[in-house]
Amino acid sequence: VATVDQNGLVTAVNNVKNNTTGTITAKSIQDPTKYATCSVTVNAATTISITKKPTQLLEGGEFGSVTASITAGWDSSSNTADKITWSSSDENVLVVYGSDGNNLIGELITGDVNKDTTVTVTATLPNGNLASCGILVKNSAPSTIAFNDSSTDRLTSGEKGTLSVTITQGTDFDSQSVTWTSPKNSPITISNATNSGATITAGTVNSNTTVTITATLTNGNSATWEVTVTPATSTVTKTLTFTSGSTNSDASSALSKPDALSNITDDNAIIQSISSISNVYLGKSGYGFRFGSRKNIGSMTMTIVSSNIKSMTITTAQYSSDTGKITVTFSDGTKTETANITPSDGTITYTLKTLNTVSSITIATTAKRAYVISMSFVIAQ
Repeated sequence: VATVDQNGLVTAVNNVKNNTTGTITAKSIQDPTKYATCSVTVNAATTISITKKPTQLLEGGEFGSVTASITAGWDSSSNTADKITWSSSDENVLVVYGSDGNNLIGELITGDVNKDTTVTVTATLPNGNLASCGILVKNSAPSTIAFNDSSTDRLTSGEKGTLSVTITQGTDFDSQSVTWTSPKNSPITISNATNSGATITAGTVNSNTTVTITATLTNGNSATWEVTVTPATSTVTKTLTFTSGSTNSDASSALSKPDALSNITDDNAIIQSISSISNVYLGKSGYGFRFGSRKNIGSMTMTIVSSNIKSMTITTAQYSSDTGKITVTFSDGTKTETANITPSDGTITYTLKTLNTVSSITIATTAKRAYVISMSFVIAQ
């Protein structure tokens, strides 16, 4: 009902029922048998509650209303219906305002949404007491589908790729499934199809062939994606070996461009030059080059003979407990493609997805140190 401090200041507790009485007792510290009591009656403050609301509304201008109820308290004269303030947690989705005829009613009108959204509507009295409710604003448009940019758009005969799609939620979202189709007699076959993606395999072609893949929702909305299939070509593998030091310790001095170039075994003469280098060292025996120092990342960019690199196999090693990754960035002079390598994985193969011709390769650490021992490239002739 109420609290009282050592000075006798009585404070009413919030949210008590109206006309609630409690007893306050004051005792002597020196003689606890001596005390006095008094009764305190607390009248509750005016409160508000939501008594009626719509289950949901459709986007795009649908109207609705919320009804509030006031329970009068001792301050009811200054907390009347006309003093209620209505508010919305997101006025772009749902606007609320007091009705001209009765401010106990909050009039609602929806905005536009691209997915189902719950908005909180609040009615507040001048004394600070308030009531809130959540209202679901439904997307009224049917679901749509679109291909993700990460989908494979180029394959060589015999190669596999992946396609992925995103379904934008609409009123019929729960009933949608995706049907994948490739044209009749197409060199592309589709497998492992789901509502989010599929695997594609390129068949044999004699010349570059562009195939349109279609993903269709149950409601008829669809999206298309073009995949170019190129004829299979002969390939050659070219290897770069990074020469390590001869001791069990890494070199203490960073390599210069000429030093780095002279310590890379390049029997196929793929490297034209080292265009930039920073914080790269000869690693301990058997560990190739160490990229990075205790405080700084390491990087090296190699300008290479322009090549149609299909894939890269790289052998790396982790430095002690350092856990940063290695990035290998391929560039054709305009576009880039980056492979993220975990040094502790040892030897891995990365297949290029977007670039047809590579003219430079940058190796870098993302944090501290890691070793690169060798790299080999499968190059189309």
